Amino acid sequence: MTDRYNRQLHPDEKTLAKQIADKSGGRYTQAQIEQQMAQMNLTTGGQTELGGVRVSVGSKPDDGTTWTPYGIN
Repeated sequence: MTDRYNRQLHPDEKTLAKQIADKSGGRYTQAQIEQQMAQMNLTTGGQTELGGVRVSVGSKPDDGTTWTPYGIN
């Protein structure tokens, strides 16, 4: 049940996360990069695996954040 709503990274993504962490000069750990990657969509072989949930309610906060519309629910 733990994996049901959490996208698991492909081994190639884990390798990429390690490479990015190594190139960051200690700014980011491999685990931090893997966590971010798991929240992002992955498209491979013409199929998209969804990452983070894109559901919002209420009004957008006026905090300088750049919002990207994903359509209407």
